[in-house]
Amino acid sequence: WLIPHGYSIFITSIFFILASEQATVFKLSVLRAFELQKMKDNLEDLVNVRTAKIEQQKNELQEKSKHLMELNVRLSEKSEEINQQNEELQTITDSLRDINKLLSEQKNNVERKNEQIFSSINYASKIQKAILPSSELINQIMPESFILYRQKEIIGGDFYFAKVIGKKIVLAVADCTGHGVPGAMMSMFGIALIEDVLDKVETLKSNLILDKLRERLKKAFAENDGSHSQKDGMDIALCVYDTEIQNMSFAGANNALYRVRFDAENTPEFTEFKADTMPIGVYRKEKPFTENEIDVQIGDFYYLFSDGYYSQLGETTTNPLKSKKFKELIIENSAFAPEIQKQNLDEFLEIWQGKNDQTDDILVAGFKII
Repeated sequence: WLIPHGYSIFITSIFFILASEQATVFKLSVLRAFELQKMKDNLEDLVNVRTAKIEQQKNELQEKSKHLMELNVRLSEKSEEINQQNEELQTITDSLRDINKLLSEQKNNVERKNEQIFSSINYASKIQKAILPSSELINQIMPESFILYRQKEIIGGDFYFAKVIGKKIVLAVADCTGHGVPGAMMSMFGIALIEDVLDKVETLKSNLILDKLRERLKKAFAENDGSHSQKDGMDIALCVYDTEIQNMSFAGANNALYRVRFDAENTPEFTEFKADTMPIGVYRKEKPFTENEIDVQIGDFYYLFSDGYYSQLGETTTNPLKSKKFKELIIENSAFAPEIQKQNLDEFLEIWQGKNDQTDDILVAGFKII
């Protein structure tokens, strides 16, 4: 009985030992199982997070890819547009090259023609100067005299005339229609007409000369084109000085004659011999020109002029010089020698005009009775 009983205890002990170990193993197994499950859950969460992130990145990459494709399409369209614009620009460039070539040829032609025109105008200037009385002739006729002559352009429409016929001297200053080439042509025509009239007129009276001059000019224009304009013609101051009887006959078409005479106290006395207010040309209220008979004295200074001098604009004003100031200048300078008078008038006008362009031909002639 004892042996079996002890065996039972042994067996039971063994059983408890085994059961305890088994329980420990089971417990460890359960703990391990829990740990593995937790690790699995953690891994699944990590995988899910990673998967979601990858999915998000995938979507972003797809969006970017789509955007890049759209950009690529736009770039392709833009590139095509740029290519088209480049072709158009090339076409325009080729056209501009052709135009520039044509312009260059035209510029060369214009320059060549300008040179020819300029050369012709310079030659016309030489002809005009040759037709005008020479300084030698002026000094011979009127030793105490001056002529201030400034053309607006290379050639001009103002002219002066001087001729000795027996004991008489014919002097004139004229302002023809226009300036430049038209004025110069008219001035040369005017000089030729005066010469022609002086050859044919019976009496050397200033008014009769102007009457005949007007008649010849109107007839010449009518014969050429069958009509004549009121703008075609000239303004003129003309005097015939009889050196033998010391008498002067003056007539003017819009242009007057000034005289400065010094009294016993050497005080200047100014006199204006007025012109008729009508031109040498067509005029609606045409009438015979008026003669002014003047008794001259030794020392008298006479001035013939066009309106160019006192028509110049001042640099500091928009107004012209005007005849009133011109008269004052004549009086102020009348006591000086002719060349000094010319110099003073010229210098005053330079200062008055400043940087302004000349607006008209300028002609002032003065002579002293000696």
